[in-house]
Amino acid sequence: MNRIMLAEMRLPFPPSVNHIWQKDPHGMHLSEDVRRYVSQVKQLALLNGRGDTEYFLRVSREPELKQRLMVRASFFCPDNRKRDLDNLFKAVFDCLTKAGVWQDDSQVFEIRAKKYLKRDYTNIHTAGRAELEIYGDFE
Repeated sequence: MNRIMLAEMRLPFPPSVNHIWQKDPHGMHLSEDVRRYVSQVKQLALLNGRGDTEYFLRVSREPELKQRLMVRASFFCPDNRKRDLDNLFKAVFDCLTKAGVWQDDSQVFEIRAKKYLKRDYTNIHTAGRAELEIYGDFE
């Protein structure tokens, strides 16, 4: 079985999982931060690697609907606050689903991830970001 890169991206740092949903008298809804993040990711998906911004999302191949995916991710935190690595995926994966990068994040069968605090990366000038590569298995 061959593993082929389907997409690569550098996205803004995701909103906190604690701020994804907001409750008001009308029920639960996505927070403004998350709606803004979804909009940014969708715009990057539409550009498909074109444009000269700090962020990009390039899809080189359309993922097959039932394909198993592997994600390699590096999260560059904007500060040195304590964050759980597993929580960083929720907003990013939901946005990639909404942007049509994959059918659903249930397709992800393997994740390789690293988290860097601000003090760990002094040579990169960023307000935080997420770098991801998505691979698919082909026979």
